[in-house]
Amino acid sequence: ADASIAGTIKDPVINGTLGSSNLSFFDPSSNIRLRDVESDIILNGRTITVHKLTAKDENYGRVSIVGTVGLQEITSPNFNLTANARSYHLLQGRNYDGHINADVAIQTIGNDSHQISGTISADEVLITLPDRFGKSIPELNIVEKEGEAGEGFLSKLALDLTLDANNQIFVR
Repeated sequence: ADASIAGTIKDPVINGTLGSSNLSFFDPSSNIRLRDVESDIILNGRTITVHKLTAKDENYGRVSIVGTVGLQEITSPNFNLTANARSYHLLQGRNYDGHINADVAIQTIGNDSHQISGTISADEVLITLPDRFGKSIPELNIVEKEGEAGEGFLSKLALDLTLDANNQIFVR
C-alpha cells in the first residue's frame, strides 16, 4: 500500500494504491474464511477504482469484485461495482451449509439512491432442523427513540435480485 490523504475530514482527497496477494481472512461470527485474497485498487482523489479484488473460500469457490466508488460526496458515495461468485461457500453454521453462484451489481441510481441487482443461485444448500424446538416463542420489543428514525443508507437501497434455488435446497 502506498497512499496519501489530504484535505479535511469532511472533504478528503486520497491518492495512492492498495495491492495485496496471498492474504487470509477469518470472521468467527459468520465462520467465513477467505484465502488467496488479491487486490489491485487505485485511489485517485475522490474515486476508488477496484481493478481486482478476488478471494477463494476454504475449498475451491471464488469471489471477485471490480468497479468504482465515487466519493465526491463523502456521505453519499456513488457505486458502480460488480461482484461474482462461483461455488462460493457463503452459508456456514451449525444448522446450515451452502454454496452459491452470484452475478450482482451494486450501483447508484438517481438522486442518492442505490440498487443491488442480479442473480444469486444455490449451488447446494443444506438446512438441518433441530430435533427439538423450544416451547416458548421469544417476543421482540422494537423501540425507536425519538429523532433516530430517518433517511439512513439502507432506506435508500433498492433490491432487484433473482434468487434461483435450482432444486438445490435440502432440509433435513
